[in-house]
Amino acid sequence: MTYHSEDEGNTPMKEIGRFRAIRWYVPKEREPLILKKGDLVNCIREDDEYKGWFFCEKGGRKGWVPVGLVELNGELNGRIKEDYSSQELELEEGDEVEGLRVVSGWLWGKKVKTGEEGWVALYALEAIESNL
Repeated sequence: MTYHSEDEGNTPMKEIGRFRAIRWYVPKEREPLILKKGDLVNCIREDDEYKGWFFCEKGGRKGWVPVGLVELNGELNGRIKEDYSSQELELEEGDEVEGLRVVSGWLWGKKVKTGEEGWVALYALEAIESNL
């Protein structure tokens, strides 16, 4: 996955810059919600702190999904517009991340030293070089 500017999760991904972790970041959820394009989800609620995110459920698994990736079919039901993972990156202070997408305070990126991809809160990062 790859992103460019602050969006709702509905823009094509491309590299937006390199970032460095300014603190440890440990994922809150260890088991990500993995969705495929066309999956139907139950949208439980929209986040109050990070606008632009739905808390969704599918098959007993729950996780945060960018609003722009959900085509609502009713008040609480939606269809996923593209493959998606709620996987978060675990970072140590100083780890570098290639930024690929920014959505409502969160960055989807690739950890430089391992190639792992996932979400990390922007408050845990500083820009080294950025196109934002």
